[in-house]
Amino acid sequence: MRLIALAPLLLACTGKSPVVNDDTATDSAADSVADTAETLPADFTFQISGDWEGSTLTLTWVDFTSLSSGFPAVGAVEYSHVLGGVTPGVPFGEPPEADLQEVDPANAPGLMFAGYIPGLHLDSDGDGVESAPEPYVGVGLAWPVYVSGVIPSGYTDLGVVAGWNAIEFVPDSAVPVIHDIHAIPLHAGLAERTSITVGGSYGGDPGASVVFVPSTTFQGGTVEAFVYDSEVSDPWSVTLDGAPPPDHFSELDGVGMAALEVPIAYVDQDGSGGFTDRDAPLYPACSGGVPAGLLYLPGVTDLLTAWSLSVQGVGTGWVGLTLGDSGGAVLTDDELQDLAMDGSCTL
Repeated sequence: MRLIALAPLLLACTGKSPVVNDDTATDSAADSVADTAETLPADFTFQISGDWEGSTLTLTWVDFTSLSSGFPAVGAVEYSHVLGGVTPGVPFGEPPEADLQEVDPANAPGLMFAGYIPGLHLDSDGDGVESAPEPYVGVGLAWPVYVSGVIPSGYTDLGVVAGWNAIEFVPDSAVPVIHDIHAIPLHAGLAERTSITVGGSYGGDPGASVVFVPSTTFQGGTVEAFVYDSEVSDPWSVTLDGAPPPDHFSELDGVGMAALEVPIAYVDQDGSGGFTDRDAPLYPACSGGVPAGLLYLPGVTDLLTAWSLSVQGVGTGWVGLTLGDSGGAVLTDDELQDLAMDGSCTL
């Protein structure tokens, strides 16, 4: 069984300068901009959604020369601001000269870009930058980008203007999306989800049970206890609260340390009162004819990993997904309430 194949998480950060987390290296540039918030007009404004109140907004320089590889590389945090109860306007001003890059020297010589990835993290130490174990609660897919120089018609036709723009570089597309700089979307969708409910129909014989089998056992490991193991009915519904035990976590391809739980109906053949390797598995839970599982991802403390999850529409904590050979598709809450245990799919 192929457990999961989310898009590969991003490679180690490279670029103009590494992100460091000591106050002297990062705070001076960020604070010099953020401290002017009360006196300068906003150059652009974020339209933030989700559970973002109390987080800290950072803007981290992105190396445009890395984008052709599909994996952005980042440098220093150039802006930091603690969010209150309102969506902030950002008085960034003109970016530092060192942040500007010639993005298309062959077709647009002298056209310079400086772009920044917006992130939202829980800044428990108050230093303005992310440092473990401070998790990200959101990373923006639309980036504020400053443009200078002569702009060719090919760029103006897309809506690129001199000064500040809001540009979303869409994966597998050569055409970016231009957003309103006064309403740049930024969704806080990465906060850990610690409770999830799944259920659906059961089409087997009565007297069976359902167990959530961790992926570690498919790999030959053992666990002290399952997150759920009880009799199954039709319809069935299970709510999981909190993270799985540590022995349920393993390194999964493209994900890192995570816990994957697979709901399976079984017959308690040995009469032990719980699932053992002597029992008879019946059916996995299926969504549209494909096995389904529940993944638990711990909070993310790396910007590019958080960006990768945001691109895929995947949060942290509990995530429902399919387990097909071609990879995992995220399941909605409605789909998680409509899983079938009836032999319509196999592991």
